[in-house]
Amino acid sequence: MVRTEVARRRTRGLWLGIVAAPIVLCLIVIPLLWPLSTSLKEPNDILRPTATFIPSPVTLENYERLIDSGIGQYLLNSALVTAGAILIATVVGVIGGYVLSRYDFRGAAIVISFLVICLAVPIATLAVPIQSLLAPLGLMNQLWVVALIYAGIGAPFVTWLLKLHFDKIPLELERAAYMDGYSVISTLVRVLLPGTRPAILTGAVFVFLTAWNDLIIASTLLQRPEDRTIQVALSFYQGTLGREWGPLMAGIVVATVPVVVLFLMFRRLLVQGLAEGGVKG
Repeated sequence: MVRTEVARRRTRGLWLGIVAAPIVLCLIVIPLLWPLSTSLKEPNDILRPTATFIPSPVTLENYERLIDSGIGQYLLNSALVTAGAILIATVVGVIGGYVLSRYDFRGAAIVISFLVICLAVPIATLAVPIQSLLAPLGLMNQLWVVALIYAGIGAPFVTWLLKLHFDKIPLELERAAYMDGYSVISTLVRVLLPGTRPAILTGAVFVFLTAWNDLIIASTLLQRPEDRTIQVALSFYQGTLGREWGPLMAGIVVATVPVVVLFLMFRRLLVQGLAEGGVKG
């Protein structure tokens, strides 16, 4: 009887998955493919009362207009800000996670609690206070300042995730390395970090998504046109040129490509990093 009931539940779950999978797939894929379809249409086809998914004829005019608008500079700004944020947040996260995992010092519990609290703070609530602090110091319209802010937003998550991974690495590995003459830094770099690559990659992707997709902080701190990131540029593009949906959708496609490529390249390591960080050994 027990086996029969288990088999029935598995069958129900299988059929539920078969029915739900196409629905979930459509909800995820269609919002991604619709901008691509719109970006390949002519302006008259985009504004037709009856929308069509497949463009006919296919045109690259929207991408040409996007290039002429100077999107290359905006992509470069986003790349510089994102790369700087990833580098800083990763270094801080590795050092912070190692210290919290290996050293028992007074106030460690407070630091860990602070990290958890930081994860719950919405990014939008930080824009105005940060602007109020930076404006009197003359630090507006500085890409490196924005990179530091994104690094500060992502560092708590990276630190927390790496702490969980360091907690699962046996201390005997470090002791053996010390006996072989390794220093603390050499042990961290050569012995511990190779086993935490999935966690480091997961944290780096989190920082990447934060810095690449953010609009609020970037639009608040980067007010000169030549300093805008891709997300800010797209928002102004829509506001100044009206409803030119073709170039706007082309910009959305261009801004989405790095995110999709990154996920497809490292999806296995991302899942591994999140899974290992969520289970304490």
